[in-house]
Amino acid sequence: MPLKRENYILLAIGVAGIMLSYLLMVLDNQVDGFVSVTLCPILLVLSYSEIVFALLYKKPVQPETESDVPSNGISNAA
Repeated sequence: MPLKRENYILLAIGVAGIMLSYLLMVLDNQVDGFVSVTLCPILLVLSYSEIVFALLYKKPVQPETESDVPSNGISNAA
């Protein structure tokens, strides 16, 4: 499965940020207010960036330790 639990958590954070941004935009009664013009677009860009990051994120693989490699230095991993 290409997406792991961490990816879905990050994806949910991004979607929640988008929903919050649109909700703030609706609740702001001023058309030219700070929230509608400045804050929400910044939050939207960050949230969409979070979604892209969540889709591309892969947990780093831990390197092999010396105890995993035989004494002759040749690894059996194929």
